[in-house]
Amino acid sequence: MKAFYFCRKNAFQVKRLSQTLIDRYPNVKIKEKKCLGKCKICTSNLFILVDGEVIKSKSLEKLAAKIGKYIIKKEAR
Repeated sequence: MKAFYFCRKNAFQVKRLSQTLIDRYPNVKIKEKKCLGKCKICTSNLFILVDGEVIKSKSLEKLAAKIGKYIIKKEAR
């Protein structure tokens, strides 16, 4: 699985999530980028970019759940 990227400008809440993901899924790489070029999403949602796909949510808990489902789906393949 490729790395999960989050935007530094969106990082105020997503950074907390990244440590949780590292603890739960040690084989997942979490990387912070200065800007991911998804400004419209970044200003209104929390999001992570993985394999070119945006995973977004209005709340940190829902984003964590979506990412967990994504990881489980990818690992099942």
